[in-house]
Amino acid sequence: MKEPMSKESIHPFRTLFIVDGALDRPLLHSQGIPLLRRFSEKGMDCSVLSFEDSKDSMEGRLGQELAAKRIVWLPVIVAKASSSRQRILVILSGFVQSFKFCWRQRINVVHCRSYRPAFIGSLIKLFLGSGFLFDMRGFLIDELVADGRWNGTGLKYRIAKRVEQFLILSADAITVTSPQFREIVLSLPYFPASRADKVITIPNCADVNRFSLVGAERRRILRAKLGWDGRLVAVFAGDAIRYRDTLDEIISFFDVLKSARPDAYLVLAVTGNPDNMKPERLLMLGSQNFKVVSVPPQDMPDYLAAADIGLSFLKNKNFSIAITSPIKFAEYLSCGLPVVINPGIGDTGRIVEQYKVGVVIDRQKPEQVKSGVSALLEMIATDPDLRQRCHETAEQELSLDLSVERYATVYQEVAKASKRH
Repeated sequence: MKEPMSKESIHPFRTLFIVDGALDRPLLHSQGIPLLRRFSEKGMDCSVLSFEDSKDSMEGRLGQELAAKRIVWLPVIVAKASSSRQRILVILSGFVQSFKFCWRQRINVVHCRSYRPAFIGSLIKLFLGSGFLFDMRGFLIDELVADGRWNGTGLKYRIAKRVEQFLILSADAITVTSPQFREIVLSLPYFPASRADKVITIPNCADVNRFSLVGAERRRILRAKLGWDGRLVAVFAGDAIRYRDTLDEIISFFDVLKSARPDAYLVLAVTGNPDNMKPERLLMLGSQNFKVVSVPPQDMPDYLAAADIGLSFLKNKNFSIAITSPIKFAEYLSCGLPVVINPGIGDTGRIVEQYKVGVVIDRQKPEQVKSGVSALLEMIATDPDLRQRCHETAEQELSLDLSVERYATVYQEVAKASKRH
């Protein structure tokens, strides 16, 4: 694993990180906030702008943690936007607050996570000359069409695609989460080949010190506390609403696993309301064989460290899945869990097969599910180095340290493009 960057290695840039929505969300606790903390610890001036429904979060635990790290939090207080006009007003509010802050603090790097922040960042670049990093996360407009929420031939779609093109061409750098994602960006008909080096792959990474490989005694204590003694625990961690569509995959896999290992136990460690996971669909497994539990972000590492298998199924309902990089995949490996994942999810298949840290299973092929379960159980039973290898794979491929290094390099280039020094 690469050594963490030193304080001396940092270019004197001042950054504003703009997120789409509220800051105190599980996804950002795994991805955005740890990055800010690391940069702040290395002496960089960090600030973050988010869209909140009140200032209450700033007075809570997260607000106190950010203040202790000298990270400035700028909340844009907005009501829930239900119309196009309201959404435009939200963006304008974000732009005004961002503009004032960037002007006063001479911000030279605006890191924009997804489309709405990117629109604000592009305007900051236009009016102030700050460097603009477009952290794409996906092709939002095409995802809305694939989900049936937008008409792919309507005027709104055509306007939105023009805006998307403007954002991509305006960005001083673009970060994407997988090599497959990068190839799609480079293949866009309007994207100049001369700017290929401005599209950088940075997968979603885990803090390998927080999501860690615990010792045997610590793991025994955790399992006893959770009531998992004598069970082979397969855990699925994620947002209850976002991932409930994968229940069919989870149930199909667990049925086969249970047939091979009667001591198997399924844990759905979800963020949000467990009822959103529709637990009644799991009753066919027998109530003694599963548990759905709401787990706050700070407790998730213990749940994963105590488990035996990490389930990372995603529903292939639109092309965005093929370019994604699931954060839970990185967190499972970091905690020493072999993973079970379906094919066609970003770069995950390559990592699983190259490092032999789990199995890739297509639920539509029953024989593959059976053979995959057999291979996984043999791996667990006969490979004493499996958990250590999973953790080392996360260190080599999906470590937050690597993410920080890569973003630092990107920030350097974006700061050079800035007119604010």
